[in-house]
This record gives sequence, C-alpha cells and structure tokens, in this order.
Amino acid sequence: MSRDIRQHWQEVRAIEGTLPEFVWLVSVAANSLSFVTEAPAAVAARLLKIKSHRLATSEEVEAHQAIEAETAKQARHERMRRSGAAIVVVESTSEPSPQPQH
Repeated sequence: MSRDIRQHWQEVRAIEGTLPEFVWLVSVAANSLSFVTEAPAAVAARLLKIKSHRLATSEEVEAHQAIEAETAKQARHERMRRSGAAIVVVESTSEPSPQPQH
C-alpha cells in the first residue's frame, strides 16, 4: 500500500474517532441541491474526508425530520383511505362545550 493511501485511511479513521455512532450530513453539491442524510460514523468519515458532505446543523436536521414525519403521515392516511378506513379529526379544547339552555 502506498504512503498516500495509508495516510488517507489514517485520516479517515481519525475523523471517525471524533464522531458519534451515527451522524447527520448534508451533501455539498455543485448544483446547489443539498440532501440531509444520516450515516454511520465510518461512512460519514469517508464522506467528510473527501469533502462531498458536511455535518448538518441542528436546524437542518429538525427541518428534515419534520418533512419526513409529514411524508409518513400522508402515506399512512393514503393507505387508510385506500383500505376504506375513514379519517376523523377530533379537535380538543381546554374549555367544556357550552350546554344548551332550556
């Protein structure tokens, strides 16, 4: 193994050692489309080393998770609709409903 390759993998392992088990990353694309993804530390270290990704900010992770939650909710509703199940939204209020007066 050449010295350059050995040094590359030593640097990758050093980066991996600083990361938690799983890491949120953002792709650094030339076409300005960025994607948030979660990766194990070993994969994340390689992507960070070659600078194709960067660590995601907490705001980016929260936004990504909100989008995923909404997408899952919509998919669940569509599966229920196709199966013939009705979706009923019940709103709860902290005040009791007014009783009709006689």
